[in-house]
Order: sequence, then C-alpha cells, then structure tokens
Amino acid sequence: MPARLLVGSKFSTSMKMYGVPYRITSTVTALQPNEVVEWRHPVGHRWRWEFESLSPTLTRVTETFDYRSAGAIKNSLNYYERMGFAKANASGIEATLAKLRDRYAAQ
Repeated sequence: MPARLLVGSKFSTSMKMYGVPYRITSTVTALQPNEVVEWRHPVGHRWRWEFESLSPTLTRVTETFDYRSAGAIKNSLNYYERMGFAKANASGIEATLAKLRDRYAAQ
C-alpha cells in the first residue's frame, strides 16, 4: 500500500476465492479525503467507500460494488448473478464493513 493514496495509486490485496488464495492489484480511481475512495480491479470492477460524518466520533461508511464496466464480461452483466458473484460480493462487503468498524471503533 502506498504511504499516501492518490488517484492512480496502485495497491495489492490478498484475496481468496473458493478457498484458493491469490493476490490482486487495484488502482485508485476516485479520492476525496474524508468523503470517497474508489478503486478499480484490473478487469474493470469498481469498489467505492463513501464516508458520511454523523458526529465527531461516528461515521457511516457505504460500500458499493459496480461490475458494469468489467472488461469482456460487461456484455453479459447477468454472468455475475448466474455465477453467484453478486451474492458473494454482498457477503464480502458486509464482512469488510464489519472489519472496518471493529478496527476503528476502538480508536
């Protein structure tokens, strides 16, 4: 992970699919400090975190996953639903947000 994120920064993440570990490098595509960070998978998927300050100690984080521009697969958007990826991503988003909450709640 770069010391400071900027649009165009690249970072790698360890992932697992069907129990098989792999590493993926994504690119930051949008960044507004304390408001938005968005990143793109090499195939074109985009993830986005939006931050909404609710109080000095509480922030709502909304994560979205957009696969409409996912390379060759963009012509078959139902592919993600048929393969179960959309549902798996929803579960992954919930788990990621819980980890984010747990990591920063103690601070």
